[in-house]
Amino acid sequence: MGPGGITLTPQGRNGSLVLNGTKLFVSDATSATDLIVAVRTGDGTTDVSLLHVDAKSRGVTTRRLPGFLSWQCEVTFDNVQVPATAMLGEAQRGWTSLSRALERALPLLCSYIVGGCQAVYEKSVLYTQTRVQFGVPIGRFQRVQDHVVKLVNHLDSARWATWEALWKLDTGRPATASVHMAKAVASEAYLEACNAAHEVHAGMGVLVEYGLPRTRRCRGPCSTTSAIRAGTSGGWPTRSSGNQAAGLRARLSRVARRCGSRRPPSPRRSCVRPRRDR
Repeated sequence: MGPGGITLTPQGRNGSLVLNGTKLFVSDATSATDLIVAVRTGDGTTDVSLLHVDAKSRGVTTRRLPGFLSWQCEVTFDNVQVPATAMLGEAQRGWTSLSRALERALPLLCSYIVGGCQAVYEKSVLYTQTRVQFGVPIGRFQRVQDHVVKLVNHLDSARWATWEALWKLDTGRPATASVHMAKAVASEAYLEACNAAHEVHAGMGVLVEYGLPRTRRCRGPCSTTSAIRAGTSGGWPTRSSGNQAAGLRARLSRVARRCGSRRPPSPRRSCVRPRRDR
């Protein structure tokens, strides 16, 4: 949304600032003791300032938003008086400071995600070594190996993207593009790694006592939630499921025409015609 989405404007009163409004999608606000509130203090798009507000101040109320975003909260300000000295940094320079802080915080969240992917990988590999089917460990089956390879690919992509962002920050190189790349890659990697782990575990993976569903619902600094906390990766160019379905139907239609059939065959059905002996 960017700085243009910040609309909360403080009103001056008796040498202090008064806040009236609501902030949505504030992570873990019900557990916070202090809040850094972005407010609009000018007409320009980036004329944003940061205020330090005590979460226990009179007029500040927090509640968790219903639904699966259980860690996201709503913060309401009702005639909350804040001293003018509570402004952090320079006036109307808050967005620059906030962006600089996020550029350093995002790779740390990505590091949490890499650790989550590693834990899911180790759990999956251990399961393939100990789960026996048809007299052999299931890790001997190629299809199970495919899921583990997919998991490793996403783990490594998240790790290397995160390392590159941290390396550029540590060496003083321009890191903005790498930081946002790491955020997008790592966020998608954890989701796909968990999906691959569930394919490896099959029915065992849905048992809460086993622990895999807990990592799948981690929703802390892991999975797509870290992307939601600081902007989603949905803006990255990806194929939609509708486009994939349309492409599959087109391919099936081409196969049907080669087979001489008007009706597209099932994806599981071969178009090879039965051979007749003459």
